[in-house]
Amino acid sequence: MTIELYEKTMLEVDSIQHGSVSCSPNEAHVISLFDLCYEHSKAIFQLHRNKLYGSAFALIRCCIESYVRALWLRCCATQQQSEAVWSKDGKWPKFGIILKNIDSYNKSSFFEHRYKPSFGKLSSLIHGSSIQTSQRLKQKKLQFEPSDEELKELLKESCFLSILANVGIAEILDNQKSIKDLNVIFDKFNKAIPADAKNRAAE
Repeated sequence: MTIELYEKTMLEVDSIQHGSVSCSPNEAHVISLFDLCYEHSKAIFQLHRNKLYGSAFALIRCCIESYVRALWLRCCATQQQSEAVWSKDGKWPKFGIILKNIDSYNKSSFFEHRYKPSFGKLSSLIHGSSIQTSQRLKQKKLQFEPSDEELKELLKESCFLSILANVGIAEILDNQKSIKDLNVIFDKFNKAIPADAKNRAAE
């Protein structure tokens, strides 16, 4: 799948209209995290267009965390846990525990398999550690330049999360038209990516 097709996918997702938000306070918190995930995804594409690759790669962990936290709140958290995370920052379970809880709920190993092994790399990207700095030194110029494959992987993951985040919003709002339209976009997205990536993207 080319970068142009990822750009087209993001435009299709952006055309989705969710309508007015009418839901419970807890659902509103979940929607806000899904929306934050989507905003991060769009920002990654905007940074890519401006060749600000270091910042684009730094945002992918934020994008992932927003999405999995939304899922955890929606599917796994008790009322007490939900109230705790919104009353005080720092009350979230550790990333690995969130992934494990979601997979237990879904009776799968999808999220742990997809994100837990890369958490160290994601942390390095967001905190300006070795991955962000060493390449600049090796290339002897003050710019982070990913390989074409790394860039495609970043944009693919951003597309994947943007679609799922919008599906989550549409499901909470019971917007059947948006759900249908997003499923069409997701089906096209899955058919366009290489077979090995398709296997990793399928829940």
